[in-house]
Amino acid sequence: LWTHYVHLYVGTPPQKTSVIVDTGSSKTAFVCAGCEACGAHESPPFDASKSETYEARAGTMSASYSEGSEWRAQRARDVAAVVDADGTAVAYATKDGASKLHDAALVPDARPVQIPFGCITHQTNMFVDQTANGIWGLHGDGADSVLQALFEGGAVGELAFSLCYEPVDPRSKSSLRSGFFVVGGVDATHHIHTMQFAELK
Repeated sequence: LWTHYVHLYVGTPPQKTSVIVDTGSSKTAFVCAGCEACGAHESPPFDASKSETYEARAGTMSASYSEGSEWRAQRARDVAAVVDADGTAVAYATKDGASKLHDAALVPDARPVQIPFGCITHQTNMFVDQTANGIWGLHGDGADSVLQALFEGGAVGELAFSLCYEPVDPRSKSSLRSGFFVVGGVDATHHIHTMQFAELK
């Protein structure tokens, strides 16, 4: 199964996880420690017990898809950073400049933001076999929207994102045709054609 995915650093200290970029759903969730039969993915399961900033929330979330896959998760919140294509991350720093994620490798040039997500406790079919640990739903806003949380927290200046599938992002370490993903706006520096826009409702 070929999908486009990105990396997130979640928690304090940060734990790397990978999520497919999904424009057709609004929920974000990834495998957490304790999930049985969740498959082997690119990154280890997120371990909430090792994060100083993890917050369990009341209730659960779930999603099912037309090809038969589904997942169920415990609602949660934690500090997160989006990892850049060169392998570094943009940390959400405190106002005095200290990194909220306590990692010298992170670049402290944004504000601390907690994101809502689901800690996956059960998954089936393609979610078990896919490379990425979970999914980042970019469709819509509201309490479950990571993009909305980043915008309201001041980490991004625009409630928008852009996807470019090719040519290869020159900053990418991958030999595959990866493209690039921009959160909070558009980076037109590598464009060779006019950007096509679509409003997600």
